This record gives sequence, structure tokens and C-alpha cells, in this order.
Amino acid sequence: MGRFFVYADSSGQIDYSQDKAVVLATIAASESQVAEFTKRMEMLRKVAADLGVDSYRADFEFHTYELFNGIGDWRGVSEKDRLRVLSKIREIIQNTKVPYAVVVIQKPGTVGGQSSYKEFDHDVKEHKEETLTKWQGGERQSWEQRVPNDMKRKGFGPLKHFTGVLFGYTNALMHRVGLVGETKVIVDEQFLKQAGGWDLLFQMLQSDLPERVLAETTICKFLKWPHSTWQLKDLTQEKSHSCYGIQLADFVAHTTWRLQQKPSDRSAAQIALVNNRGLFPLPKTLKGIEGAFYEGIYVNYYPPIGLPERMMWTLFKKGRRKKMWHR
Repeated sequence: MGRFFVYADSSGQIDYSQDKAVVLATIAASESQVAEFTKRMEMLRKVAADLGVDSYRADFEFHTYELFNGIGDWRGVSEKDRLRVLSKIREIIQNTKVPYAVVVIQKPGTVGGQSSYKEFDHDVKEHKEETLTKWQGGERQSWEQRVPNDMKRKGFGPLKHFTGVLFGYTNALMHRVGLVGETKVIVDEQFLKQAGGWDLLFQMLQSDLPERVLAETTICKFLKWPHSTWQLKDLTQEKSHSCYGIQLADFVAHTTWRLQQKPSDRSAAQIALVNNRGLFPLPKTLKGIEGAFYEGIYVNYYPPIGLPERMMWTLFKKGRRKKMWHR
């Protein structure tokens, strides 16, 4: 059995006032799918070169932000040609049939109402504390002595718990579509600035109890799908220009983010794989609040493998007469 790969990137900054949302995205692929999208992306380099872009430069990349805005390598290239290149990137993702997962975190005070990302962060911490209290004194003491130093050294980012949801959905999605086996996770260097610390948590998932239990149960606590064996093992970071998988994850993240910034952006609406109407809110799964949702936190995944969250959201809207905003 071959190896599998997950590529992760993000768009938007949680501490930048002009950003209305932050989007985290992954795509998953088998070795054969990686080979296929690599071949197609290499062919797209030729298309870019024909447009006058220095696409065979060592540090060149298909950066979705630059393509949309006509900056960087794409300065001087017409909007029509840039949108044609973006459409081809979309086609590569669709034709290679790589699964993807998206988590959208709207920031407080933006379109869509008050985001409850701080509430979610509190709930995760509360669940961790609840798990810790069930351990015997020696186990907890060992944990508390070792992990805080690792946390300081590794630098946990402000969105670390949302990354748990992202990777949790990705792990479950891979099981549902048959991509089952040892999986290497490759992330953009910038991704870890907001979601740092996942290298430590991945180590915890491979360790003995109690470290593994805390990491594993925290992830699965906030997913509606039944728990599947955790197969995301190694986490490495690479520069995006050297990895087509990261560039494809960047496409998913940025096009989704762009519609959060401006829902009326017709170009983005035509290009994006995930539009605002296709997002559904992250359900609350803690005891006593089942059936509710985190306001301003949304997820999406492909391929669709059932609609439990969407069905719940439809019923929830009927009960409260609340409609999710969309483009």
C-alpha cells in the first residue's frame, strides 16, 4: 500500500483588522494523485510562460492571491488570462479528485454576526481540563511537567484548536473515501505561525497514554463523525514554491477567504470550489448543548459523504428562523 499525503495552508490573519475571516484548508492525496496533479501543474507552467511569466524560475509558485490581484509574477498579465490560469488550477483539483476540507473562522463584528471562536477555544480548554482530572496524580504531574516547556519551545499559534478540527475532519474524510494508511502532513511555513504546535500534538498522537488520549479525544470531541483510527503521522513544513500540494491548498483557502471578504466578488464566485452558501456551521457536541452551533465558525468538505450537519442546520434555522448569509 502506498503512502498518502495531506497538504495544509491558510488565508487571512486572525490579528489583522482588515481580514473578516481566517480560512484553514487541507487537500489529501494518494501517491498516484500527487503524481497526476504534479504533471498537470508542470503543464500549467508552460501556459504561464506563454503569458510572459518567468514560471521556470526556481522560486516561482502559483500564488492565488497574486493571481487574483495581478501582482508579483503576474503584474502586467490581463485579468482574463489570470482568471483562465485560476480556472485551470480549479480543474486540476477537480480532475484529480483530491478530497479537501475547509474551516472558516469569522472574526467578531464582521458580516455574519458575532464569531464564537473564543467560545470554541474555551470549550476545548475545558474539555482538556475535564480529561486531565480523570487521570491519576502521577500521570497528570508527568504531563504538566513536560508539556508546558514543549509548548513554549514549539510556539502554539492562536488557532491551534481549529487546526485540530481541520485535521480531524481530514482524517475522517480520508477514511470515508478509502485513503487509508500512513499519511504525511506537509504545511506551508506561514500556516504554522497561526496554527503552530501541531508538530508536538502529532508526536502525542503516536505516544503512549496519557498524552495520546488528551490529543485524540480533544480532536474527536468536536466532530460529528464516528472516530476513525488516527493516521496523520509526520508533520513537516515546506516553502510553498517547492510544493504543488501546498499551492493547491492555498487555492482552496484563498478563494474561500476571498468570498468571505467580498461575497459579491463575481470572479471569485466563478473560480472558488467552496462558496458561502456551501458552508455549514460547526455543531456543538458537548453534553447539554447538542443541536446548537458555533456562530461564525463554518466547515465544508469534499466529496460530500452525507449531510448530517446540513440537515441539523436546516432544522435549526426553521426553529429559530435564522438564515446563514451567502453570496
